[in-house]
Amino acid sequence: MKKKFLYSLFTLFLINMVFMGCKRDLTVIPNTLLSEDAIYTDKNLITAALARFYSQVNGGQGGASWGATNATDESFQQDPDDAQNNRGGASAMQVTFTKDRYRAFDYALIRRLNIFLQGIRSDESKKSMSPFENSAFEGQVLFLRAWTYFHMVKTLGGMTIIGDEVFEYSVGDDLKPLQMKRNSESECYDYILAQCDLAAEKLTLSGTATIPAAQNTNHAMANRWAAKMLKARAALTAASIARWTPEGDANLTKTDKSGVVTHGIPSSKADAYYKIAFDAAKEVINGGAYSLMTGTDLATAQKAFENVINKKTGNTEVIWTADRKLPLINTRWTDLVGPVTHTEGPNGNQLGAPAEFVESFEDRVTGAQGIKTRTDAVTNLLNEGGVGNAPIMYDLSDPNNNPFMKKDARLWGSVIWPQAVWKGVPVDLRAGEWRGGYNSDGTLQVFTVAPPAKGTLTPAITSINGPAENTSQIVNKTGFIPRKWLDETPGASLSPNYSEMWVIRFRLAEAYAICAEAALLSAPLGGAAVGVTYINPLRRRGLLPDLTPAQFDFTQLRRELRIEFYMEDHRLWDMNRWRLADQYWDGPTNSKSGEYPNGTSYPYQLYGYTVNITGNPGGNNGKYVFERKRAFRKRANPQFFERRSYYSSMTNAWLTQNPTWDLNPGQ
Repeated sequence: MKKKFLYSLFTLFLINMVFMGCKRDLTVIPNTLLSEDAIYTDKNLITAALARFYSQVNGGQGGASWGATNATDESFQQDPDDAQNNRGGASAMQVTFTKDRYRAFDYALIRRLNIFLQGIRSDESKKSMSPFENSAFEGQVLFLRAWTYFHMVKTLGGMTIIGDEVFEYSVGDDLKPLQMKRNSESECYDYILAQCDLAAEKLTLSGTATIPAAQNTNHAMANRWAAKMLKARAALTAASIARWTPEGDANLTKTDKSGVVTHGIPSSKADAYYKIAFDAAKEVINGGAYSLMTGTDLATAQKAFENVINKKTGNTEVIWTADRKLPLINTRWTDLVGPVTHTEGPNGNQLGAPAEFVESFEDRVTGAQGIKTRTDAVTNLLNEGGVGNAPIMYDLSDPNNNPFMKKDARLWGSVIWPQAVWKGVPVDLRAGEWRGGYNSDGTLQVFTVAPPAKGTLTPAITSINGPAENTSQIVNKTGFIPRKWLDETPGASLSPNYSEMWVIRFRLAEAYAICAEAALLSAPLGGAAVGVTYINPLRRRGLLPDLTPAQFDFTQLRRELRIEFYMEDHRLWDMNRWRLADQYWDGPTNSKSGEYPNGTSYPYQLYGYTVNITGNPGGNNGKYVFERKRAFRKRANPQFFERRSYYSSMTNAWLTQNPTWDLNPGQ
């Protein structure tokens, strides 16, 4: 192999669609000259380079690196209706959900991955290690390249496929060979699927995994099953685009100046992509390497679902993660999001789980959604009646009288409700008191005070956590706190170490969900009769009864996925690929308000008030009543996803550097 030298520091500059440097670089080599052969024959250097690649796809440097709700602590990146952000709530940024905020464009990383592939495939490299080791290195890089392309394509549409090419440029060179046309959206997905297959092959030799599970700490390295999961997710995305994109929609389809269909996939391809997704996901399920984490009774089922997300040790469901390990990588998620009464620093409560999400969960026995707040039935959740329709008084200390304890067991692992236990201590979420009176409009006449400062020992009628309608960042605004990603480890909310909580990229439940969706929406795969056999195992972990095929439709699928994958960076992208985001988050129009609690442009709050009536009639003092309304936010903007926001924008600089490229739809 031709000898070249690599330097640790170099300047990348963009030549049309590719970031190109005059010197090859893996960004991990010391400031001394090393021959390329030395790098690709030294497993320590190879491992260091590979670790850097994982860091780049997990850490935000190239734009292709998000992939979980808590990817960034400071901006609280989250799906639009997963949680309310106390740092300002909805903002103008939410008008363009997927344009600049989520856009992925990282040909620089692809180039570095291609350089690595050239080196690891060299004869010198292969001679220096076992076939298993060499194959594992190659397979992981193939996976990371496919992962990067997937995020680019799902945000930008069809992009230029450069394959294994490593472009070189010197001043004065002809640029035209570098100004390559974009590929069609379907060609890009086909390429990603093929690369996933190649990665899976490289990560399995003679039926044996090239990365033994014992060597893959916290599932931080991509293995064969991660490659299969990426294939399934990408194929499902392609199938969705083919099925749900209206032909000729100017915001969703485009043929560029070169005649390439850069946006949109023919509907005739939907069934084929659904089958690819189904087969890949089913292979993961049947592979036997992972199992769903479940419980046999309410307590164990609740804890099992919490542990799926928040426990690394003994986790049987997680396939691939962006792991965090002190002292180099940590997260402030627990410090900022945990209940302020329970965090070890001054922060907390900076996200609130919305009431409409909580109320999407079914009662285990009746199947009813929602939290019943009044004694008599109401026709409108926000018009509950007055004195003639008394509030229900719940004893939250009694599991048989606690409405949240009657829900799908997965609710426990998703949110903290009033008096739910975290870190072994109940969390006080109390908005104030109800003393038996009503306002003229029939709402409850409640009494509140400003939430006391953290550490206040004398109880107040409004708890330190709230909820309360004020502008404080550390007071809850919805009545519920997200539990996912919270770390109970001592010191997890303290500077400078904070928490090692991971970010889950793939877990087995998604394989079941993909099989369920693909079968439901593709008649050749069996429709609802087959799809329900894959969604029911997820429902059983919540101790819910199985659905029948007649009960399993597209509306039910959407609700099931929202419940299972809350705060895991699925909701936005599911609504995007179904082309429903602009219908559900349609701003002031709020056309889906009739479907509440399943979908709305506005977040809702469900505040709990303790009963304190003079004389304690009926012995109800100390119980809770609940009042529901639109959530208080610093900014009152509703969730707004414009139809032109399904694809991110192309920058003028890219188009100048590569004249063969066009603007994206919606620009």
